[in-house]
Amino acid sequence: MAAIAHDVAELAINRDRALLNFPDLIGSLPVPKSTSIVHIRAAAKAAAEQFNVRPEVVGASEVSSQEIAEYFDEDELFNMPQLLIEMAEGLMVSPPRVGPPEYDEPLEVLEDNNLWKFDE
Repeated sequence: MAAIAHDVAELAINRDRALLNFPDLIGSLPVPKSTSIVHIRAAAKAAAEQFNVRPEVVGASEVSSQEIAEYFDEDELFNMPQLLIEMAEGLMVSPPRVGPPEYDEPLEVLEDNNLWKFDE
C-alpha cells in the first residue's frame, strides 16, 4: 500500500522523471486534482485503499487434518533433550591416551597418565 501511495505522489510531483515501484499500473492510479499536498495525499490514500489486499483469516475448523499431519516436531524427531544430555556427558569424559600404556610399569604410574593434570 505504501509503495502504491508513493507512486501516486511521485507521479504528481516528478511526472515524466518519476521512478515508480509499479510502472505498469500508471493508467489505473488516481490522479490528484492539483499539485497541492492535500490533493496528493487524498489521491495517494485512494490508491492505497484501491489496492489494499487483506489476507483471509482461516478458522481452526477449516484447517484440514492433512495440513495438521504435515507438522513435525524437530525436537522430538532428534530426541533433543536426550541429545543435549549425551553431549554434556561427552564433555565429562577424559580424552584418549596419547600412546598405548606400558604394562610393565607400576600401576601408580599408569593412573597418573592423565592429560587433564595441570599441577606440573
